[in-house]
Amino acid sequence: MSETNKNNLDEQARLQSIYAENPELASVSELTFDYEHFKQIGIEYDLKPLGPGWLKYMESDFIVEEIDLEGKLNSVNAGDSIQANDSIGNITEAKLVKKSLSSIEACEAIAAALSIPVEEIGYAGIKDKKAITAQTIMIKRDVADQLASLKLDGILLSSFKKRTTPLLEGQLQGNEFAILVRAEKSATEAILDKTRSIAKGGFYNFYSFQRFGTRLRTHIVGELILKAKYREAVEEILFSLSDYETVHIQNIREEAKKLYSDLEKCKEVFSEFSNYFMFEITLLETLQKMPEKYVLALKAIKSQTRIAVYAYFSYWYNLVLSKKIAEGDVPEKLPLLSNHEESKELYKKYIPKEEFEQFVLDQPYIEFINWNKVLYIETTIKPKINKIVECDAGYLFDFTLGKGAYATTFLANYFNLHQQNKLPDSISTQKIDTLKALGKGSVLDVEGKLGNIQTDQSTAAW
Repeated sequence: MSETNKNNLDEQARLQSIYAENPELASVSELTFDYEHFKQIGIEYDLKPLGPGWLKYMESDFIVEEIDLEGKLNSVNAGDSIQANDSIGNITEAKLVKKSLSSIEACEAIAAALSIPVEEIGYAGIKDKKAITAQTIMIKRDVADQLASLKLDGILLSSFKKRTTPLLEGQLQGNEFAILVRAEKSATEAILDKTRSIAKGGFYNFYSFQRFGTRLRTHIVGELILKAKYREAVEEILFSLSDYETVHIQNIREEAKKLYSDLEKCKEVFSEFSNYFMFEITLLETLQKMPEKYVLALKAIKSQTRIAVYAYFSYWYNLVLSKKIAEGDVPEKLPLLSNHEESKELYKKYIPKEEFEQFVLDQPYIEFINWNKVLYIETTIKPKINKIVECDAGYLFDFTLGKGAYATTFLANYFNLHQQNKLPDSISTQKIDTLKALGKGSVLDVEGKLGNIQTDQSTAAW
């Protein structure tokens, strides 16, 4: 077991002990995929779901398999561990199957095991944490033999080969999903009717909650960065409170804020749960080395800074798409906000003038964001719905989406989605082999190889 995983398990055990002794400290608001919560991320369109459904009760309820640019499916089932003899290059490609880890956390664990910077590991897309997922990764070194010998909880690496070019973000066709929605089996005909409607006309391609962080405040960090308010952005990450974090975690943030004038003492408060607060600690360590250099602190957590900016872009995309639907004028694609003239002209129509005038859409200090590139997003997605099966625990969905589309947005057209560990008495907690039930093999073998790693529902969430 890696040191990171040991620390993570230790933190989870300590948190569970605290919550067992003081149940009130475990209190947290549930984030439900419904109209009232959607409005917080810019979605002002009623998806008209059929009833409640529960996602991700177990990791095996949610399976994601990446489809590469050539149309090859990265199956969660075990791959060939032998390095291809005819491949050339100094970059190593591998299939990563993971459980209970985000793509970022998995790459950090692999980098630590190889003693290399995590920046040397790349992937085409970020996959869900509480899930079993398969995707291609690449390491900018010839390390196939080392990868083959790695033993990391929640991680399987296979299908190694060399390549001459790096794998870049977005270099995938899409993802295939096998998802169990736990629900009462009373809406089968309505689900089939809804499926026929979606198969014919598609569904609106909104950005879902994953884009906005567990605290549902990542876009607020992005807004502050876009206004070049770097100090405020750092302090938002460190201290902002959210009902979607437990009372105990909120208390830690409040205690740390009181000690902010002494960065070392402030860091010590966060260090009690160093995995959970990894980004906060990195920010404070950077400020200790370079006081008042808030933009450098944000650059020290580059991936999260980039996510925050695009979360804010996504908020406005969601809002503009909602307005376009209401106006009856939905184009095939909408650009994300950027420094591109066409993009700026569109968003000026919807963003209040006093707000827009505060934006700094070309920031040389944040050079890892291409401010001038315009990204067009398809407004309507027609999924490939392979199969929908009723089972003892609810409904199984087997479907394929192109890159940039969210499975939860698709499923939110069917259900008011919930994600919580405790289910109502009327909802089955039965273990379902999702792939076997869909006639796609079995997930149990690979799940056994991945180990019994536990999910921390809110690790490093902001």
